Amino acid sequence: MDITDKPDALMKYLNENYIKRKEEPTKGYYHWYFYESILHTYDFKNEKPKLGIVTIENRDWIRLVSGNSIVLFATDNNEMHHYRSVDFKNTGVTLYVRSSTGYGEYSYPKPDSQAVTPHPDDVNLIKQFPEYKYIDFSIFKMLNWYLMIENRFNKQYLWQVEMLIKGGFHRLADEVHRTSTLMDFKVFSKYQDFFKKTKNGLDNWNRIMRCRKIGLEDPEFIYLDGGLWITNDYHHEMNWLKLLEKHPEIKRDRFLKYISRRKSKNTIFPKHPFIKVYYVYLLIMEKYKLNLAKDKYCFPENLENAMVDVLNTINPYDLKLEFVTKMFNSWQATLPVEEQHNQYIIEQDRLTKLLNKQRRQRRQFEARQEKAAKERAKKAEQGLAILFDFNKNLHVQIDDTYVLVAPTSKEDLLIEGKTLNHCVYSYINRMGLLETTILFLRKKGYEDSPYYTVEIKDGQITQCRSTNNQDPANISNYVKDWFETVKNSIQVQPS
Repeated sequence: MDITDKPDALMKYLNENYIKRKEEPTKGYYHWYFYESILHTYDFKNEKPKLGIVTIENRDWIRLVSGNSIVLFATDNNEMHHYRSVDFKNTGVTLYVRSSTGYGEYSYPKPDSQAVTPHPDDVNLIKQFPEYKYIDFSIFKMLNWYLMIENRFNKQYLWQVEMLIKGGFHRLADEVHRTSTLMDFKVFSKYQDFFKKTKNGLDNWNRIMRCRKIGLEDPEFIYLDGGLWITNDYHHEMNWLKLLEKHPEIKRDRFLKYISRRKSKNTIFPKHPFIKVYYVYLLIMEKYKLNLAKDKYCFPENLENAMVDVLNTINPYDLKLEFVTKMFNSWQATLPVEEQHNQYIIEQDRLTKLLNKQRRQRRQFEARQEKAAKERAKKAEQGLAILFDFNKNLHVQIDDTYVLVAPTSKEDLLIEGKTLNHCVYSYINRMGLLETTILFLRKKGYEDSPYYTVEIKDGQITQCRSTNNQDPANISNYVKDWFETVKNSIQVQPS
């Protein structure tokens, strides 16, 4: 398809494939409303753009270039990409960047964006910069072009990416290049074997650095940062690093050996693996100010038995620690009644009485509500009888075209609602209690034909609606203005 010199053919092609029309046709030859751009308008300032066909990755694209914009339209489907020229600060680089994914304020790419996508023509240009000659771009799963370009002259940033790639730490290199993190390679040299073995990324490097700040240098400690070994129900309750920082007397090497290979081991306490039970155990020891420098308190030979002895000796509820109470309750619930702790039985009895009290109060509340509703309904029925009798004489002429009449039965309201497709019948109790007034606007001579429904409340017309709650005749404001002039001279409710 040769449309290079045929703008009319191009316009026809774009209209058929890309332009999402509004109620009016698109205005101007170079104003496009593209289908995927939330109706952004790309204005080429009435310059005649350069038109052409380009081939990118074995696909033909229509290419428009004008000013600082490039737009590519696929010829085989309705795919479209728009790029705008962006100057990258302090780099001497100007690129065309995909606007739908890479823009922040003032037409600059978002500094934290991983979706800044240069125009295909610029990708090879970037890779040929001498600063990138030792970087293997193929290892990146999600290349952050913005940071790579912004750091073009940042030797430390580029050097660490190069070193990580050369060392085979591809996941770490991929994740580090997408941030502004500068790693300490003297420290990293101590953990190279760990990262080669685990192939972990930046998240675990940051965990290692947090652990090191409190003297926990062994990489095994990272698994205690954030409660990684705890189920989702409980992970937020554990803060091992804080606990270990608070108690330097806990022997670090002994601690790691103690938890090694049984962090996630199941215990007799439901949903509480070994590491969770151990955490709760140490908190109880701390609560009773026992010396954690002593192995008999810090590293019991059999943790489950030690925890059972502690829980059977104390009143767990006195600790007022929610996670201790949860663990104790979940364990006791699995035991036969004759083996349950006396404090657990007392607590369950208290909770049962409290629950019964709450249920009783709820039933009493519902009974009062039901009684009040019945009294209200009875009062509404009595009020409706008076209201409908009063409405028989209510007939107000607005002008030569319109009159106001009122419902004289429930059936009138039902017919009004069904005919005009609205919910006027739901107002019936409020009408009987004189909380609101419903009138019918009719054309003169057609008083039995539903036309508009009017609600009057607190001396004001609050609604004047026809079919589907609309105002097709555009008379709502007219009726409201009329009512303001006569409301003191007509009575729309019984006294």
